[in-house]
Amino acid sequence: MRGHAESLYSGAGATKFGIYEEDLDRALQIAARHGHTIDAAHVHLANGMLDDELPAFDLALGKAARMVRRLVDAGCPLQEVNVGGGLGTPLYEGEQPLDLDAYAGIVAEHFGDLGVAIGVEPGEFLTNQAGLLLAEVVTVESRAGTTFVGLDCGWNLMNDHLIYGRKIEFIVCARAEAPATQRVTVAGNINEGDDLFGEDVPFPEVIEGDIVAMVSIGGYCQNMWTDHCGRPRAGALFFEERA
Repeated sequence: MRGHAESLYSGAGATKFGIYEEDLDRALQIAARHGHTIDAAHVHLANGMLDDELPAFDLALGKAARMVRRLVDAGCPLQEVNVGGGLGTPLYEGEQPLDLDAYAGIVAEHFGDLGVAIGVEPGEFLTNQAGLLLAEVVTVESRAGTTFVGLDCGWNLMNDHLIYGRKIEFIVCARAEAPATQRVTVAGNINEGDDLFGEDVPFPEVIEGDIVAMVSIGGYCQNMWTDHCGRPRAGALFFEERA
């Protein structure tokens, strides 16, 4: 998905998140009726954003800024505007790192004159490339013309593909430099048909017992673990000297 004008959080369609601009006056009335003080505004709109998504981010933030200024005009003692997260890291060949100066410039353009603190949630940006998941190949079999590479872990350990549709990069550790000679479906060990890590994935030769690495998954992996089907939590190894 990688952001653009549409994401899981915002876009042309209706969403469960936030307050629509046409509903802002009613929200202010409700807050006043209950004695609530509005001193912060929080935006939730991006996911995996790189440079080519910055124009869409700029457009969306402009609409958010218009609402923030309405809050100021209504007398709300705003202290902070949280512009959310969604800062991306390169995941695929040809992608370039996010230009943080350009990103900060967009934020400053919309909110720099308000005298408020700017909050940002760059967690995935900081940790994505710092983590990988190692799994053992337990099955390699052909089914109706599709080669399935089965791993000893499932979506309960890493659900980026299942939930977000993210394409995962795989490395067969014993043959990291080997060329891809086939296309496979990489499957997990949960008893559900959509427990897949990737479909039609270019893959080198692989056999049972090989270790496969899924890379750049430090953002959404261990913290989204679930004990679905009683599967145990994967062990985690940290290298503090590499921090």
